[in-house]
Amino acid sequence: MIRILLQIKATLKKRSTWVILFSIAILIYIILAIRLPKEGYRVGVYDQSNDFGVYICQKEGSVFEFVEYTSADKLEQDTKRGQIECGFIIPEDLEFSLSTNRMKGQIEYIYSPYTTKGEVAKETIFRYLLEYGQRYTLSDSVGVVFNMNDSNASKSQIIEELLKKCGFYLEGNSIFKVDFRNDMK
Repeated sequence: MIRILLQIKATLKKRSTWVILFSIAILIYIILAIRLPKEGYRVGVYDQSNDFGVYICQKEGSVFEFVEYTSADKLEQDTKRGQIECGFIIPEDLEFSLSTNRMKGQIEYIYSPYTTKGEVAKETIFRYLLEYGQRYTLSDSVGVVFNMNDSNASKSQIIEELLKKCGFYLEGNSIFKVDFRNDMK
């Protein structure tokens, strides 16, 4: 027992032991100081036409809290200050771009170099854009797929049915089949 106490005393006399213990204490303090936000990450949206921006801000079920801005300058300033993670400027002619399938470079992405959460926010905006633009895509393709002209009244009924079906697949997990198996023997 005395040997163990003498060994501990000799170890504590070394300077490297104290450096290691001090480093461990600092590391534990840093780990305990990390807090996850209680609210979602704030993402700014400035929509010049106010249609898609309102659609995004009303959506729920995301880790992002979308905040609607009234000017692009205020959006850029808040992004630079770090009050929001990133921002998106949506053009006025978004519906026209969706209906003509000319989407390249339409939505301006403003980000801060201090965060990487904006990349995930871009994917979320893209998802919402696909949900929002499905009406335009369906209205263009229904006439071709079902061999109808634009004056046909049943075209709008078919579009509504397809939108309901699309909403059903977007909202639930009906596409995925989850099968748990235990193959370990």
